[in-house]
Amino acid sequence: MRTSLKTTLLLLLWLTGLALPAGAQGTPNILWQATAPGSRITSLAVSPDGRLAAGPGTNGVQIWQIADGSSVRTLVISSWVNQLAFSPDGKYLASGDGNKMVKLWRTNDWSLAYTITNLQQGPPLAFSPDSSMLAVGKSQIIELRNVADGSLIRSWQAASFSSMGVSALAFSPDGTKLASGVSFRSADITLKVWSVATGQLFWSVPTAQTNYGVGRIVFSPDGSSLATGSEYLDSGPMQLWSAADGSLLHTFPENVYCMAFSPDGLMLMSIGTNIVFRRVADGALIQNYAIGGGSCVFTPDGHVFLRVGGGGTIFAAQVPLWITPVAQLDGNLVLNWTGGTGSCHLQERTNFMDAWQTIGDALTNQTVTIPIQYSNAFYRLIVP
Repeated sequence: MRTSLKTTLLLLLWLTGLALPAGAQGTPNILWQATAPGSRITSLAVSPDGRLAAGPGTNGVQIWQIADGSSVRTLVISSWVNQLAFSPDGKYLASGDGNKMVKLWRTNDWSLAYTITNLQQGPPLAFSPDSSMLAVGKSQIIELRNVADGSLIRSWQAASFSSMGVSALAFSPDGTKLASGVSFRSADITLKVWSVATGQLFWSVPTAQTNYGVGRIVFSPDGSSLATGSEYLDSGPMQLWSAADGSLLHTFPENVYCMAFSPDGLMLMSIGTNIVFRRVADGALIQNYAIGGGSCVFTPDGHVFLRVGGGGTIFAAQVPLWITPVAQLDGNLVLNWTGGTGSCHLQERTNFMDAWQTIGDALTNQTVTIPIQYSNAFYRLIVP
């Protein structure tokens, strides 16, 4: 079983097996939080090195230190912002705003590199994995732009009705595919995957986002699957798809505003009425926090997640510790886990009346091999 506390996460192991958690409601272990009064930003982005977050600011986009929540810089934007993304090489931050613009900011000095105009309100955007291209939505059109100067590389039609607009874009990790969604009152509820090289359609499938269409798309880190959701809670549940052919892998219970894969691809975090962590493999619930609304994102090391909510509130919190199914190998138990702080202590006891004994040094590589010496031993991981 597992019990979750404010400062410590414990997990007990019985040698004959592992009781996976049912996922209790509670409060995340918040590391810091801040508020930008009057902010109209509903998006979050984390730099590739995990040092900085871009999110709500009083007069525009605020750049935060993830380590302690201190403010680094404010990028002044005279409109609401619902799209933010760092380039994978860390050189740029892109913002999509209500003035139908995408702005590209240099992260070395936070100067404005250039602006792409005449797009759509809150235009969706996505960087290619090699940081050479920026995909943006322009009503029914997908445009691929050169990141260096914003020049147009190619474009193609992604929606079939003039009243629609592209609402979500995501590159596959290998950069060969671009997924798109359209969000407009159930007229188009399909997930489409395109060839980046040619703009040709690989496949298209109808989703469960039936009221407003697909407003959020994320690829898994290995590129084998992608998840879809909507920007609206009454628009159908989150779903998981095969990236190879669009076959449906799983439909989750939650209607969501956004979702994110953990860097190791084992967890899928979503935010709707609650913040929910699920196991990707089978959809099993890992943790459920009774905090909803806004956007969420993992840090690159997978130990911290950030959430932005209404009124410009942002916080950073510890990702819940989750142990994968225990394996037996050559008379040993092999234990792997994800989340937590990155540093754990393994403890053992053979009787409920005995004190826990720490075994070895702190563990930082998220795996440990335990020799089976007792038939009645209990083990636990402690995250300080």
